Amino acid sequence: MVIAIIGVLIAILLPAVQAARESAKRMQCSNNLRQIGIACHNFVDTYGTLPPGSDERATTNHNYSAFYFMLAYMEQEALYNNINANYETQNCYDNAACRVSIKQFLCPSEKNYNEPVDGGWVVSNYVVSTGDYCCYETYNATWATESSFSRGAFQPNKKTALSAITDGTSNTLLASERCVGIPPSSVKGGIPESCSTVFPNSNYNACETAGFNPSKASDRYDATNRVYTGKCYGKTGGSESLLVMGRWYHSADIFTRMNTILPPNSLSASSGSNSIVPMILPPSSFHTGGVNVVRCDGSGGFVSDSVNAGTGTGLCKRAGQSEFGVWGAFGSRDGGESGGL
Repeated sequence: MVIAIIGVLIAILLPAVQAARESAKRMQCSNNLRQIGIACHNFVDTYGTLPPGSDERATTNHNYSAFYFMLAYMEQEALYNNINANYETQNCYDNAACRVSIKQFLCPSEKNYNEPVDGGWVVSNYVVSTGDYCCYETYNATWATESSFSRGAFQPNKKTALSAITDGTSNTLLASERCVGIPPSSVKGGIPESCSTVFPNSNYNACETAGFNPSKASDRYDATNRVYTGKCYGKTGGSESLLVMGRWYHSADIFTRMNTILPPNSLSASSGSNSIVPMILPPSSFHTGGVNVVRCDGSGGFVSDSVNAGTGTGLCKRAGQSEFGVWGAFGSRDGGESGGL
């Protein structure tokens, strides 16, 4: 009888204990994002702008991310100096000083850590916002004039002044989180059966032209057996290592950027077999029901998976109000929308 009572008590208490632990993890994750927000504002105090979405160079892009520029403003001065010693001469993936795991860049609720990966890579969970536009970056004669575009707070090889966030810093997303895809079959939210149903082509402006249909990302691949059949994130004709979400030092879209086209924890999609083609990259987490975010004013928040993201059939735009609902408007810095999340 006593054993039965103890068993009942354990059955009652265990879920409560687990819920309390997850609540604490979610709070720590939210604090990590707030620290990123504070680092960005300290950067603004020094340079007058947010950090660039990737390193600003006229002729050579070494793929250093926005997070590299934040290091000196979040009590990581020594690491920043170590990396900076070879910043001008080495790509970030050749710079051994980058291969350091940073606790502030790791969500404690993450379930797929397996560090290091791919011969020394380290992983991370936080991503900066490129707004309601397909992430994409490609070399176009000089990096200073590359054919890249962003509607969000962060732009590849460009810096955004807070004054350029005309929708209001409290109404605009700065950064969020994204689960690590290790092993590749564990990509949170999955990928579509066929990426060609989402993207009309792999051109830079694929998400601006007829045929772009993010709602087709719901045509899920075999979620039970995790079978990949298309060139989504390079499973076919590319490297599975591209699936590894989050290398905090690397500016490639798949590692340190996200967009606000599909709601949090939706499927991810790529129009090709590498990390520099148009992509749908929603934030994701193991928190129940949504993701943590930090706004451009430095305040934190939580966005539900059920956030209004429109019909899922809109096109990406370079100006004007977002076609992806409240979620898309939250991502754009100058769409003319007055509301926020």
